[in-house]
Amino acid sequence: MTWLLGDRPRTITTKAGEKRTIVELRDPARLSQSLVIWLDGGADDLPDLRIGTPIAFHVEAVRSGRARGELVATVSREAVVAAFARAREAS
Repeated sequence: MTWLLGDRPRTITTKAGEKRTIVELRDPARLSQSLVIWLDGGADDLPDLRIGTPIAFHVEAVRSGRARGELVATVSREAVVAAFARAREAS
């Protein structure tokens, strides 16, 4: 699938003290729909890309999120890092 980078990946720290990365993508056909990816660890290994950059990768599973039009994807960290690297090379 190929969606657009909706926001820069960010690192949060959970209440349990674990670092997590949040990646938000937008459907290019319907920008109101988003796909959120939660990854273990920080966002340090993801290249800085311009918002709106197309990102293409394989999604293992998708489920409904909390917000309207939001989906939550299951994707390996390696797939996301590789997809960001490819998008950086293409831009």
